[in-house]
Formats: sequence, C-alpha cells, structure tokens
Amino acid sequence: MSRPRAIARSVALACAVAAPLSAGTGCMHFQEFDEPLQLETHVNDWRDEVIYQILVDRFADGDDSNNYNIDPTGMARYHGGDWQGIIDNLDYLEELGVTTLWISPVVKNVETDANVDGYHGYWAQDFNEPNPHFGDLIALRALVDAAHARDMKIIIDIVTNHVGQAFFYDINMNGVPDIQLSGDGRPGKSGVGHITEYDPDFDTRGIQAFTSLGEAGPAPIIFQYDPATNHIPPQPAIFSDPLTYNRKGRTFNFDIPDQLLHGDFPGGLKDVDTRQCEVKREFVDVYARWIELTDADGYRIDTIKHVEYDFWRYFTQRLRQRLAKSGKKNFLMFGEAFDGNDALVGSFTRKDYYNHWTDDQLESQDALDRDAQCGSDG
Repeated sequence: MSRPRAIARSVALACAVAAPLSAGTGCMHFQEFDEPLQLETHVNDWRDEVIYQILVDRFADGDDSNNYNIDPTGMARYHGGDWQGIIDNLDYLEELGVTTLWISPVVKNVETDANVDGYHGYWAQDFNEPNPHFGDLIALRALVDAAHARDMKIIIDIVTNHVGQAFFYDINMNGVPDIQLSGDGRPGKSGVGHITEYDPDFDTRGIQAFTSLGEAGPAPIIFQYDPATNHIPPQPAIFSDPLTYNRKGRTFNFDIPDQLLHGDFPGGLKDVDTRQCEVKREFVDVYARWIELTDADGYRIDTIKHVEYDFWRYFTQRLRQRLAKSGKKNFLMFGEAFDGNDALVGSFTRKDYYNHWTDDQLESQDALDRDAQCGSDG
C-alpha cells in the first residue's frame, strides 16, 4: 500500500473509533490530505464493459452497525443496504458477467424530509462526508479495492445541480417556515392552492418578500437546523452561503429555459448557481478528491440538462486533467438528460463534455479558465 493511502486509511480508522457512526459527524475531511494519491487506470475501452446499476440501500445489508433509522417495511425509508453488502455479493455479480458496478451517490444526505428518507442519495447535505448509512470511507475504499481485485470497476453517481431541502424562503419575514392557502375554492371562483415557503413557485426575479404594504424585495432565505433529520447548512462552507443559490423557487415548466436551468427541483431541492466560478472550482475539487481517496473509475452525473453547458465544459475537462496527472486516465463520465428531445440529448455528446473527450485533448489551465469565463483568479 502506498504511503498516502496508508495515511488516509489510518486517519479514517482513528475517526471511526473516535466517533460513533450514528452521530453522523465524523472527523475526516478531504482537506486534511495534501499529498495526492497515485491513482491507476483500470480500463482500456469502456465499450467492452457490462455495467450493473446498484441502489446501495436496496441491494444488500452487510454491516448491521450502520442500521439506524431503518424500516425495511417502508417503501420511502432506509432499508439497510451498504457498501459491505456489495462486497459480500461480488461473487454473485461476477457470475452474472458484470464487469462494472454503478453505485448510487456516496455523500452524506438530508436524513429525511416530508416522511421520505434520502436513501437514494440525491439529497446532498455534505459533499465532503460519506453517507453513514452505507459505511465510512474505509468501507467505500474496501469496495473499490475488492472490485479491482476481480478486474471490476466502480462508477459513482454524483449531483451538481442541487442540494437537499436546505432552507426556506422567508416570504412573510416572520422567521419561520409557513404554508398558506390561497383562493376560496368556490365553484367558478379561484381554486384552493398552497403557498409554501419551502417550495414556492418560480419567479424569474427571484422569490420576493411581502409585507402588509406589498412586495418588499428579495425574500431572505433561512437555513434549517435540525440535526435529528440532518437538515443543517450544507457543506463545504460555500454551500452555506445564500448567494451560492439561484433562489428563484420551484420549477413548474421545464420547457422554459430559465426555469429548467435556475429553478429549484420539485420537492424543495435547492438549485445551485453553477455559473459562479467559485462553485465550479468547488465541485471540481470535491469530486476529484472522492476519486483521489477511493481510486474509483468513473462518474454518472445526475440532472445534466438542468445545468449550463459552460459548467460541463469546465467541470469535465478540469476533472479529467487533474485525475490524469495522478494516474487516472480514461476516466468515464456520462450523464442523465431525462428528455425525449433528441436534439437536446445529443447536445451533451460533444467531445469536450462527457466521454467523447479524451486525455490527449487536454488544454492548458488558462485556456480552460477562459473557455468557462472563469479567470485564473476567479
């Protein structure tokens, strides 16, 4: 084992001993490791791979020490699956002919919201911490190592478009989240509608505050703080800054570009302003570090059509460049563009976005910054 990997494992083990898993806080952060890992390239041609998708929570329970807040009888609750459960079933997967495992997101999530758990992984709360329901960083690295020992590869699902239900819009400026009814519901009159400060309808100006005198400018946003459900300000710190978000409310018409790109995802998932250079750099750093600490082989990226093309050009090229320097070449990236519009879906297959872009097309750092309208100083 190389020295950097040994350090990472030792610190992770110390954290695991020092803090109970159920506390969900841990003490290991990516920033503690300044020495880059020596990564390896485990695949020559991705077209030869048989990819098997695994929703980790629903696959297999291999470690009962992380079985807190689970209810296997509830469709919307955590069931107990984890990374150790996948390790325990690698023989089965290999017998199926599987050569690559695509696993659900690994980051720490909002625990539960509106009686639905974040078992799927798409409600990020801390991009720097593993989801304690699935295990710690040691368990994730053990899964990658065990897969590589069988010549199997690991693809991790990631999200850049949004975070989980992190804040509410204080529209009436009373400091608490409110749900109001509008309309009187009488025949021929206006119907009854809900106005919720967690998930108000899209406003191209940004969600507006109201007082008894009328509109009062942009509504303040207030981050929730409920450790029991992990509704706490998102991490890293940039995601706890209100200015990191578009703050325009819930998308209700995906055919309108402004809503498609800048609206909160229905259900209160807060839309990140991925046009900002600081946000672009943070996502590159966060997701590069997950690979540097695990040696995983690729990313499947969620909700790509809801993020600007410039972000993808910047993110995919900078991420590949950084990983290639550490030995991880031919890194796979593919994304979900959930749409029946062939032209829109095809627009993401340019050579400088996802896996149509190769390592020998690396551009200089300055050129990449200019292309994404991010100067080297931000």
